[in-house]
Amino acid sequence: MFLICRLIDIVTGRATSLAELAQIALAHGGGSIVNEASRSFYPAKFQGDPRPAKEYLGWIPKISLENAVGQLVSKFKEEYYENTENNSWLSAAL
Repeated sequence: MFLICRLIDIVTGRATSLAELAQIALAHGGGSIVNEASRSFYPAKFQGDPRPAKEYLGWIPKISLENAVGQLVSKFKEEYYENTENNSWLSAAL
């Protein structure tokens, strides 16, 4: 007997660069970006296919990428920022 597994990405299908994702996160959490030279093996954008999630799980994205990242940043800050003595949520996570 063989079992065939399929990787299913839970994604919106929107192509996004790391810089764009960082800008979205910063809009919700503050801070700054340190730019480094791009490396040849870095993809210009990341994009997943949401169709398998719909087909196999009945899942479709209900919130925007911006909203999802905002919720993630808020939860991250809640978990780390509020529980640190120096109130630096980023340094607490590192």
